[in-house]
Amino acid sequence: MDSNTLYTEAQELLKRHWGFSSFRKEQEEPIQAFCNGQDVLAILPTGAGKSLCFQIPGLVRGGLCLVISPLIALMKEQVQDLKHRGIPSALISSEGSYGDMDRILNNATFGGLKFLYMAPERVHHDLFLARVSGLNIQTIAIDEAHCISQWGHDFRPAYRKIIALKELCPKAAWGAFTATATTNVMQDITSQLKLKDGAVFQYPMRRPNLHFGVSQYGDAERLLIEHAKQANGTGLVYAGTRKDANLWALRMQQAGIRAMAYHAGLSANEKSKRQQRWMQGEIQVLACTSAFGMGIDKPDVRWVYHAYVPNELESYIQEAGRGGRDGQKSTCFIFSSKKSITSARDRIIRAFPSKEIIRQVYQGIANQGVVAVGDQPKDPTPFHVNHWCEQHQLPFTSVESAILLLQKEGYLTFSETKQAPFLKITRLQFLDAEELPQGDSHVLSDLADWLNRHIPLNSDPISVPWKEITQAIDLQEDILQVALERLGNWGWIQCDKGSMNRMIHWVQPRIRTESVSISPLNYEERKGILLEKWEQMKKYLEGLECRASALESYFGQAPSKPCGTCDACFARIGLDQEAFLKAIPAKGLPIKTWLSSRPLLEQASLIEGISLLRDEGKISVHDGIVFHHSNQ
Repeated sequence: MDSNTLYTEAQELLKRHWGFSSFRKEQEEPIQAFCNGQDVLAILPTGAGKSLCFQIPGLVRGGLCLVISPLIALMKEQVQDLKHRGIPSALISSEGSYGDMDRILNNATFGGLKFLYMAPERVHHDLFLARVSGLNIQTIAIDEAHCISQWGHDFRPAYRKIIALKELCPKAAWGAFTATATTNVMQDITSQLKLKDGAVFQYPMRRPNLHFGVSQYGDAERLLIEHAKQANGTGLVYAGTRKDANLWALRMQQAGIRAMAYHAGLSANEKSKRQQRWMQGEIQVLACTSAFGMGIDKPDVRWVYHAYVPNELESYIQEAGRGGRDGQKSTCFIFSSKKSITSARDRIIRAFPSKEIIRQVYQGIANQGVVAVGDQPKDPTPFHVNHWCEQHQLPFTSVESAILLLQKEGYLTFSETKQAPFLKITRLQFLDAEELPQGDSHVLSDLADWLNRHIPLNSDPISVPWKEITQAIDLQEDILQVALERLGNWGWIQCDKGSMNRMIHWVQPRIRTESVSISPLNYEERKGILLEKWEQMKKYLEGLECRASALESYFGQAPSKPCGTCDACFARIGLDQEAFLKAIPAKGLPIKTWLSSRPLLEQASLIEGISLLRDEGKISVHDGIVFHHSNQ
């Protein structure tokens, strides 16, 4: 078929299965090229619908489309969506058994399967390699293609081995897709996938309806809560860890905001419930980690606040890009502080514990699993992380990082065990709700009241089912965890929530501990790249140029004119001093009230302007009230 006929078929499939009459501007060229059998590299802005850029060509080209993706949750969502549209699809992941994989491959060979999703680590599974020649693979799509590059923000070494499919699937056209790629990353993707004559499509990343800003003054946590209370519409608050997501959900609930947490530690059913409640507007805000957002397209997100400083600009632009997909204004704001900036760099350093600690963790995993040198257990072995950390007096984050590095190096993989059904509580004193810190409301007071009534004072630890407390005071389990931890930090209770366990899957036979090594690509080089990316993130936080232009420069695009809507652009306009002085009544102007009536992105420049007026002696400030000297 000629290219026009193929594109007409693509449009018909779009309307039949997805109900759209036309493609978005950014989708047209990659889809046409991929349908024609060209290799494609496409960098599309977040929210541009990149999954359709390989799903439609996969259907047009016929046979089987193999999709390589790094995230099981995202693959599950896409497979479920395709099935819902009547398109036979399946997923092979580490969660399935050998029998599951065999059944799915049979279906792909004989059952008319159209899409087969796989994690990159599965590509070199013996069963897949034995069966791949019998699969009619016409199209190979690499989703989140930045993962193939050591310069990408989520480098996955297994992606480097995908190239073996070039010889095994000689008829296939290849497509690589991502939302974020610097010039280095684009060059690396092209080289690693050998896209010699590939069509490259990179679209402007600026979305004029996204208004960016950074807070560099005041109490960042208090400011975020205040602005979340004032904000209209649906929002997201991104946190750096699961624990922090739970804590922010608790803080917002106590402030009267309809909020819940969302992170990878929740069950699939619970995540689905919370996501639906947020999508339908029952919940105004989700306090989430980076686990939230992939494949989720809620058009009317009016604001995206960051309660932590991301490690790099790629992660930030993806998370901020969840806002304003309906084309309407959305505010994207980072609430930073000197402490959070220092913590961000420390977080990168902690991700690379010493080689001695990595070997010590490997030995500990083998000891707990009773795995001798040369053995490779078929079944996973347990590793009790918290207990082991306490025994060896090592930080939890260092041990977790060591396990991740061992996984990247190909020694093992791991999965988490479920939360223990019981917790053990000791009450150390009477919990007086009136002594709760100011701002804490019914969540902690209800919990304190329950503990006073059910846990004897200074007794031996009492075992209590999680559900008994959550049902009694109508509280989600993840918020209960944070509330218990806060009471423990204040010395009111002691609470043992059970050991954090990992189930270790041995990818290769155990070797002698002294032989364990981490390659420079996964250690020294990667650490250097991440620190370099962090310096660019720090430059963005502290920079004075237009935020939108700074992001364009970072991603190798020629900066267009200043956006005029970010905090840096407002700072150049500054405070209209004459109008401000006229607005001050004789009784004074409460500065907090006046500021809250102004857009968040303008407030930093307004505060700076007010400080300048005070330094010049034109105004005075007493107890948060501004006075014009001519009125005094």
